[in-house]
Amino acid sequence: MRASTQEVQKTYEKTYDVIIVGAGPAGSTVARLCAAEGLETLLLDKKEFPREKPCGGGLTLAAVNELEKTGLDLPPDIPEAKAYMFRAFSGHRRIEVSFAEPYCYLVKRATFDAFLLEKARAAGACFMGGIDVTEVASETVQRPPLMQVRASNRLLFKGRVVVGADGALSKVAKAIRRPLPPKDTGFCLSADIPKEDFRNPISTDTGLDIWYGFVPHGYGWVFPKRETYSIGLGASLSSFRNPKAALREFLLKLKGSDNETTGEVEALAKRFKGHFIPIGGYIEPVVADGIVLVGDAAGFADPFTGEGIRYAITSGRLAAEAIISCLKKGLPPTRYNLLPYERAAKTTIGPNLRYAKWLGAGFYRSPGRLLDIYFSDPEACRVCLGILTGDTTYRALLKPLILKVGRRLILSR
Repeated sequence: MRASTQEVQKTYEKTYDVIIVGAGPAGSTVARLCAAEGLETLLLDKKEFPREKPCGGGLTLAAVNELEKTGLDLPPDIPEAKAYMFRAFSGHRRIEVSFAEPYCYLVKRATFDAFLLEKARAAGACFMGGIDVTEVASETVQRPPLMQVRASNRLLFKGRVVVGADGALSKVAKAIRRPLPPKDTGFCLSADIPKEDFRNPISTDTGLDIWYGFVPHGYGWVFPKRETYSIGLGASLSSFRNPKAALREFLLKLKGSDNETTGEVEALAKRFKGHFIPIGGYIEPVVADGIVLVGDAAGFADPFTGEGIRYAITSGRLAAEAIISCLKKGLPPTRYNLLPYERAAKTTIGPNLRYAKWLGAGFYRSPGRLLDIYFSDPEACRVCLGILTGDTTYRALLKPLILKVGRRLILSR
């Protein structure tokens, strides 16, 4: 919904406890938890909701478990499909692993994000769509200083704490650190294509397909949903030299390469939209005086798989807990008093992202050896997929993988 003139005027005059910029999973989680504790909470987004969001829409079992930790269950009508099977392709190689229970749920981000937003509003958060934030700064006249949030339509909002949940290119984050460099930024092209427009004999309706070899430092995907396939290609921004050409090559591989198919692929490619994700591992700082960063804005996305929703929900919960504790105790929201969030994120989220970055660096530097293991040992592949269910961590995976690689090197001599 777009803010009315009366709502805008009312907001302009009011000082909020918490202002959240960005109403995705991270922002809506912070808003819901803070509002539920009685904090005056304002949630802003540049889009009106529901809105489409370029994303594969994979909600892993680990992400669902994190959602439950915040007090929400995933409604059964939200997932459009459930993944029981995982398939990976690289050249002529292929591996398939099946599970008795779903390890990933496929959702439309428009539906899932609207659900989270509605729960935040039901908890008492005020939401305003169509507000494009341009700058965050402190109001130094008052002690402790209030935070000012400026929007492109010359609106000014004031609050005690501002939470940046506005994605990898966060405008809030610019107030406390430099933008992510290309090597720490991923770029994805994705689209939800109706199944009648994409007749692909390879894909199924019960599994995720991952394709390697079309881009360095990345992969392609085909995820099934109720009436569409989510198709995409993602890689490190520094290595993604010609995204459109790589996308066309990927689509031709999926559909075939005859003249008729080539024309179809050109038409399909025009439907794809680009978006950025952080892939630098854990990045500090994530707090400053009056400012907290969560989700992609904080750099919290898996550098190896690109998964972000799980860490968005986790960081949203941890940030809300720290903000609530600080403000309820009557403490000024200085960096020092908000540091419990940074410490909690560093302990809870940091190790997995750091080890994921190391594993990803090794994998993409010498993909042949690791892909040999990956594609020759279904059980090893199944264990690796424990990352998506939360049954294992990257740190736990590294040692056996290093031993397997070392053993293969010795045997190959």
